[in-house]
Amino acid sequence: MKLFAAAVIVCSCIAGSLLAVGQQAENAIVIQVKEPATPSLRPSVPKYLNGYHSVIDGQTIEYHSSDPDADSALLVRGQNAAPSIAWETDAVPESSSGDAQFIWLAGIECHGFEQETDSHTFDFLINGQLWFTFRNAKDSSAGSWKIAGKEGAELSFDSLMTDKAGDLFGYMVLRVPAKAFELGKPLRLEVKGDNSGSADWYMTFQHRFNFVPQVRAEPALVRDGARTSQVLRLSLDNLTIGRTIEVDTPNHAPVNADLKIGANIFHLSIPPPASDVTWPLLFKIDNKLVETSAVHIKPVKKRDIYLLSYSHNDIGYTDLQPDVERKQWNNLDQALRLIRETRNYPVDARYKWNLETIWALESYLKKASKEQREEVFADVQEGSIGLSALYANMLTGLATAPEMSHFFDFANRLRSEYKIPMTTAVTSDVPGFSWGLVSALSQAGVKYFATAPNSGDRIGFVQAWGDKPFYWASQSGHEKVLTWMAGASYSSFHEGTLSKLGDEKLMKLLRKLDDVSYPYEMVQLPYTIGDNGPPDPTLSDFVKNWNERYVTPRLILATHEQMFQEFEKRYGS
Repeated sequence: MKLFAAAVIVCSCIAGSLLAVGQQAENAIVIQVKEPATPSLRPSVPKYLNGYHSVIDGQTIEYHSSDPDADSALLVRGQNAAPSIAWETDAVPESSSGDAQFIWLAGIECHGFEQETDSHTFDFLINGQLWFTFRNAKDSSAGSWKIAGKEGAELSFDSLMTDKAGDLFGYMVLRVPAKAFELGKPLRLEVKGDNSGSADWYMTFQHRFNFVPQVRAEPALVRDGARTSQVLRLSLDNLTIGRTIEVDTPNHAPVNADLKIGANIFHLSIPPPASDVTWPLLFKIDNKLVETSAVHIKPVKKRDIYLLSYSHNDIGYTDLQPDVERKQWNNLDQALRLIRETRNYPVDARYKWNLETIWALESYLKKASKEQREEVFADVQEGSIGLSALYANMLTGLATAPEMSHFFDFANRLRSEYKIPMTTAVTSDVPGFSWGLVSALSQAGVKYFATAPNSGDRIGFVQAWGDKPFYWASQSGHEKVLTWMAGASYSSFHEGTLSKLGDEKLMKLLRKLDDVSYPYEMVQLPYTIGDNGPPDPTLSDFVKNWNERYVTPRLILATHEQMFQEFEKRYGS
């Protein structure tokens, strides 16, 4: 097929390419793809074509998908704000006969909006003509469906991932008779909403499958039996049924697997280099060398990721005060249980819970039994619960200096009654702070200020301070507070838990830090599961398992105060 023509042409300069990578052939990684053994054994299902090649029109959004390498999508809703999207496929091969089959990454709203119980229709057009109408079902049929169109055409969706909101992500497949279209030309695909006013949505991800291996060195060292190895990540898209892959890495057993349709990701182990090195990559199809390239490998930087588990206290915007209050009481009770259940875990995996604000703690203590109050403050004293000195997520731009001093009234009462230092203040989802807050914090005995904006909306330029901790001096210069804004934002895990998102989520964060030459071994990572969200009961087990597998980065469940104290000890000067 022409789709893979470039991948199967043997380059005349292969010998020169091999010489160009120097005398490192003994370190070559060989990636061998094999077609089905004989034509008679090959499946009758036709090969797939790229269903997404380039955007034509429509709103774009950064969003997660079932493929960790695809995070940009075209978005259509049942609203005038995003009424339609259009994109172009790869060309229908000139040699086509019978059906042409296109595949692309897609997402469909299912249970993301509690108030939206009815499904909505989306029209699917090809070259300006209506071929299908599909619905975003709200029942068990939503994850896998198939509908018929004219001339025997078929549109289907299969979900590979359900996100935290209950929405679905996977592959959309379009099968059409090739004779109905001009051969050698792409199709223009378009999806239109039903203009019902509903926020229900459909997404086509701006991701073109590419049958060329991509290899990169991950910023991590793993425990590999008795030795330590560095991780290489190999990704390879495949659109032909029946292919297999074998990857030979020096000094390791080969990796053998069947290639799935769509994205394929493999992790390889190599000896960690002491300095920058380049390893050759040899890509073969049925024993024929079709491409040479190289992967640049840098020594891994040691990192300690401080996971700060808490609930963003969001009053009014997402719920009313009484409901938020009850949610936060329940969150604290769940955290107390997790702290008890993980006391015998390795130190870094023992559950820790941070109270972003202490507004709900005030009423919790009033209703709690003596035993509950004693348990809370015993966990505070031992460092399993972190308390923020700020009463709530305050808008400091609306407060005078005397008013700011009252932000800490309840913290001062706790400090006096329970002998708690209360050295740390935390706030999230607030984009900026008045300079006068520094004096108010310092005069209230607060040494550390942790802040985490949201991931991008209405935050101005404040994220320029992300992961750039600094001592914030007051106007007089007599006071200072160690201030650290989380570059990852407070909402990094609103799409799901670490146990669901897995290693890819953390590797992406670490690559970003390496890209900007982040200078510290310590990393601040807020861990909130939605606004007013609960503790994650799987987190301690994830951290325990991670630290058993990885030498670095190391994951540490911590309070904000614990993180700041260690950071100041290492880097305060």
